[in-house]
Amino acid sequence: MNPLRRGASIAAVTTVAVLAATSTGAAAAAAQSTTTAAAESSNCAPLHLVIANGTTQSSEHAAPDQDGGFGSGIAIPAMLAANSGSKNPLLERTYISYSASFGGKPGDQSKATYEKSVAQGITNTKSELARIAKECPSQKVFLTGHSQGGQVMSALAREIGAGRGPIPADRVAGVALFSDPTRTVGSPIFGSTSQTSPAAVPGSKGTEVAKVQIAAIEAPDGGGIAPNTASTDSFGSLRSRTASFCAAGDVSCDTPADAPLARMVANIGGQSILDPQDPVGIVTTIGTALGQSVLYTGASVVNDNIDFNSASGTFQVKQSKSTVLGRMVRYSDPKNQKEGVGESITALTKIAGMGIGAAVTTAKDLLSPASIVQIAAAGVAGPQAALAVLGARFAQAAVKLVPPVTIENTVKLAFNEIQRDVTDNKGLFRMAVDTSYWQTVEKHGGSYETAPTGTTGESAVELTKNWVVAAAQDIAGSKSSSSTTAATTAPKSVPVYAPRSQQPLSASTILASNSTGATSTATSTTTTTAEPTAATTATTPSTTETTVAVQPGLN
Repeated sequence: MNPLRRGASIAAVTTVAVLAATSTGAAAAAAQSTTTAAAESSNCAPLHLVIANGTTQSSEHAAPDQDGGFGSGIAIPAMLAANSGSKNPLLERTYISYSASFGGKPGDQSKATYEKSVAQGITNTKSELARIAKECPSQKVFLTGHSQGGQVMSALAREIGAGRGPIPADRVAGVALFSDPTRTVGSPIFGSTSQTSPAAVPGSKGTEVAKVQIAAIEAPDGGGIAPNTASTDSFGSLRSRTASFCAAGDVSCDTPADAPLARMVANIGGQSILDPQDPVGIVTTIGTALGQSVLYTGASVVNDNIDFNSASGTFQVKQSKSTVLGRMVRYSDPKNQKEGVGESITALTKIAGMGIGAAVTTAKDLLSPASIVQIAAAGVAGPQAALAVLGARFAQAAVKLVPPVTIENTVKLAFNEIQRDVTDNKGLFRMAVDTSYWQTVEKHGGSYETAPTGTTGESAVELTKNWVVAAAQDIAGSKSSSSTTAATTAPKSVPVYAPRSQQPLSASTILASNSTGATSTATSTTTTTAEPTAATTATTPSTTETTVAVQPGLN
């Protein structure tokens, strides 16, 4: 036999063996990957419902899998609807454990202030989402919260929507907020008034979620009573998947925009201990919060309303855009305390400068030649007479510092302050006479379980339950579809052997065909006079029985 032909034959056999081994290895790797995905799928439901209950409905040591509070009205029926009759659960749920307190008021299980309780809730939720992301990398989450829990989830959703959260936005299937104390004034349920259904879960077709429809409901024109602690006011990329339900008359989310005094009271209360068994704590914390607000407000008044004109040597009082009460409301918000410190430093510097200017002006008047002569003449009669003259001259100089026009402007400022404060807080009067606010306690809880919100009369709670179940079904459907597609388009190994009549394939052709998963065949268009050898059949490692032509004369 020609040595070259024998070498070519050996090379062909070696190539076929390598291809067979490669095909077998790829199949094994694919099988292992499929097994890993299946393992995660069996341990992790497609959707995880994360719930933050409201004030008094949780504690730092509450069991995360213990149903209770407002959130259980969503979780229990959603779990039953999503998991009943399903081989693998579509939904699981976790309750966030946090203080859920308001300064230790009756019913609280902690003395933590509202401000600290919300911060703890946000921190604990971030930790829970990080755990879920680590243990179930492909699992989506649905966030929901009521009242104080609504503020927790609202702040977190804003951070995630801005790309600064513990998980990316595409991991969030939806967000449902109830009575959010940081709700934007007059905001609709979804991101815009034209949106009537939540957007699809990322990566799904959204067929079931699209069936969740809200009725044409006019949004309350008020807003949340608490300050927004998030770094942004927008839900960003979660805007179309976030619903904020607010009942008209629920002061937690529907406090009139023109009632800043009500917000100041809430701000001060949120930083205070309100435990009736600790009166000292009540007085101390309220005094601290209120004292800081007054201090920062006083500083801003010095900076904005009072000046000293060095040329005329007189103090001047001027109007400002915001009222004193408005500034007190602003500085009662913990988020603005750093700004208040800056105001205080600026005010102290300004006071020192005005004091020096006033002292120089007074000294100039007292040390004029006429004053010196008058004081000296009185001194001849005795020290007491000289002091009396000095005091009189000082009083005259001080009066010049505050001329009649300044006094008149001060009176005007005070009158305008009273007038504007009444105007700016006219919402308080509306709250007093509007009957929708008379049942705010009932509106804060029960109305979300009874008032029609969906197009078929569902309440906000029932609508959210349907949304959660629909999201779980859409996610499961997309995963099932992906698995089916992967199975039907998985690379197929190229036959190692081909029929006798088939033109033999080169090694490069087989490799290219194997990498793309497509079986390439070529029909012989030439004839040969050489007698081909008998066809050889074999079984590949994958047990697929096929044939391949061996070049004539190379054996």
